[in-house]
Formats: sequence, C-alpha cells, structure tokens
Amino acid sequence: MLPTEIRANSPTHKKSWGTFALKQAIVLAMCLVILNEMLGGVIKYYCANSALLYLSYLPIIFAGVVVIGYFMIYGITMHIHKKMGLFLLLFMSYAIYGILMGRNVNAVAFGLYVWLPFFLGLLVSSFELQKEFQKNILIWWLIVTTGVLINAFVEFPWTGDSYQAFGQTMQASRDWTASGFNRLAGFSRANYAASNQIALFCVVALTLRMNIFLKIVIWLMSTIAIYLTTSKTTLIAMAVVPLMIIIVEFLQQQDYAKKKPTKNAERVALAVLTGLAAVSVLLPVLFLTSRSHITSSEGIGFINFSSMMDRGAWMWPNAWDLIFKTNEVLPMIFGRGIGGIGTAQYFFERLKWNSADNLFIYLYVTFGAFSVFFIRFLVTGVRKWLPINSSEFLVYYTLTCVVFIVGMTSNVIESASMCLIIGILIGKSAPAKWRKKNEFA
Repeated sequence: MLPTEIRANSPTHKKSWGTFALKQAIVLAMCLVILNEMLGGVIKYYCANSALLYLSYLPIIFAGVVVIGYFMIYGITMHIHKKMGLFLLLFMSYAIYGILMGRNVNAVAFGLYVWLPFFLGLLVSSFELQKEFQKNILIWWLIVTTGVLINAFVEFPWTGDSYQAFGQTMQASRDWTASGFNRLAGFSRANYAASNQIALFCVVALTLRMNIFLKIVIWLMSTIAIYLTTSKTTLIAMAVVPLMIIIVEFLQQQDYAKKKPTKNAERVALAVLTGLAAVSVLLPVLFLTSRSHITSSEGIGFINFSSMMDRGAWMWPNAWDLIFKTNEVLPMIFGRGIGGIGTAQYFFERLKWNSADNLFIYLYVTFGAFSVFFIRFLVTGVRKWLPINSSEFLVYYTLTCVVFIVGMTSNVIESASMCLIIGILIGKSAPAKWRKKNEFA
C-alpha cells in the first residue's frame, strides 16, 4: 500500500529524504482513511466494546497530522504548493467568517475535521501520488463488496450497536430500512458509505486492463451489492457510468489510431460532465422558492420517490432557508462558513440541522458564490488530464461522473472516500501554475 521508492535521478523529483518520508506518510494516511471508512462498523464496534473508542479516530488524526505537518514544514520553508496555499486561505477565511457569523467554535473545528480528507486528496495530487490509489483498488473493492454480500445472509453484531461519543448516543453501524428493505452496510457504518466506495472502486476497476469477463463479473457483483444497500442514486451511477466508459474509450481508440487525432473524446467527456453538473446544481435549485408537490411514493420495492419527496418537501428548501431567510445579505452571497451545514450542525446546532443531500447545496451553504469554483474545477478538469488516450484520463473522467451522479442526492463531502476523491480531482484539475512542485531537504 506504500509507494515505490522514488528514483534518485528522476527529472521531476529531487532526492530528498524529507519529501520521500512525507510522500510515504500521505499514501499511508490515504489508505488508513479509506480502510477506516470501509471497516468503520467493525472498528467502532470492537473499539467501543473494548473501551478503546479513541483508537477508531487514529486514522483521521494521522491524516490531520500529515496535512498540518505539510503546511508547517512547507510554509516555514516558503515552498508550499500554490493550490494548497490558496485552499488553506479559503478554508481559514471561511472558518473565521463562520465564527464571526455566530457559529460555535467547536462547530467550525468539527467542520474542518470533516474536510480533512479533501486536503489529503489535494496532497495526493500535489505529489502525483494518485496512482497509489489505483494500486489497491481491486483489494478494496473485494473487501467492501464482499462485506455487503455476506451481510445479506448474516446479521453482523455491529449493526445497530450503540456507543457514546461527543455526548451523543451513536451507532457503530446504522440499522434502518427503506420501504421495508434492510439497508445493508456490510463492514461499514452506513449503507451509503458502502455503496459510495463500491461505486468508486468499481468504475476504476472497469478502466483497468483486464479480461472483459472479469470486468462484467466486477460490475455485476457491484450492482448487486449496491442494490442490497438500497442506495438508488448510486445504483443509477452503476447503470450509466459503464456506458460512458465504453463511449469515451471507443473515441480514445479512434483518436489514437488517427495521424491527426481529433478531440472527440475530450469534447464528449466535457459535455457529459457539464450535463451531470447542471443536473446536480439545478435539481435542488428548483426548490429554492417552492417545496415539492410529489405525492406518489409508488415504485418497485425500495425504488420509489419517497426519498425524493422528503428532499423536495423539506431537506432542500430548509437548506436554502439557512442562508436566504436570515434577512442578512452576507449569508446569501458568502454562505454560512465552515461547519454551517451537515454533521457539525447535528452536534452543535441541532434545531437547524440539515444534511443537504446534495453536493451543490452543501458547497453553497458553506462557501456561497465561491462554491462555483469547486464545480468548475471538477467539470473543466477534463482538459487537464491529457493526453486523451491515457488510462489516467479515463479514470478521472469516470470518478468525476460518479461524484456528480451520487452528489445529486447526497452531500458526498461527509463520505471520507468521496471527499478524498474530490480533493484528488480538484487538485489534479487546478490550473497548471497552481501545481508547481517543490521539495524540501
């Protein structure tokens, strides 16, 4: 799970033990964060029942140490990557802004804690370590998928088990249903955490060079497992993204075969991402001034409109109310700041708690107009993943598709793996002048 040793004479990396150690720490932190979410239910259950609950937070604490250590060391030596410096400035400004707007300091601190995987993802892309994510993809996919499939036949002891943390009663793994169907989480803490990881790992696996039969098996097992989690939007992603992969891969091959290749693959990828981003943004915007009038929850099994009814009737309108019904101009333009929506509210602002259930809402309520830059980087980043015929282009394209599709009905930021991927994607997509590489001795 650790990166291979950096060659001493590499043109893009100087021989530096400090940088080498930091890269090792970044990859280790990335693996620990992913595994901690993947095995979250198991870890919380055994740690809580052994009076060692603090151990379950070590992976994210280690990630925090790595991120803070980077800023301290690179900041002191004035060798900080420009994009890291700009995002640090943005987040620190919005943390202070949130406090000035009356936010609880603990809520702001918790909000920064939630965003840690994003900064870890930025570091992964800053040091060109994204291929380390791909190296373990099949192992990670097998673990999380197998957990859900086994859970269909075996009731795990961590499902519904409770423990105390932050003065709240919490579950090691959430025990709930949708239209009478158990929402299986496997080894994870919640069904959506498992389904998000399955989708991410599956689409990356589908871009690897392997037998087409194996790809079909991986896709089929993933789809069945996600069906068992009852995550409808993720199920849609599993139906749509493979088709997007086939189309772009076909155009890649055509372009590669031509002496004067076109940019058809890039154009199609950009059009697809633009369309997905537009739907993700416009879907909740439709409820900016009115609430949903969907009254039918009929469907097949758990596949119905009941969850969309909830989002349209109160989740999305109430989220917009947090900034547009305050009689203040600043929240409308700049949002509420770090910790202004999501889990931080659940702990420190319970009466206003809103999970957003949409990526754009979560970003806008947090950053206001600056949220547009996050969406823009995700969409236009397709132009940065050149050459078009590279496997890297296909990987980032498919991951961005999953982020936008799942982000239509989920904030995805509070899913550690998704947040990490968004950090990698945005870090890779930032302007070239932001991606200057630096080393320290």
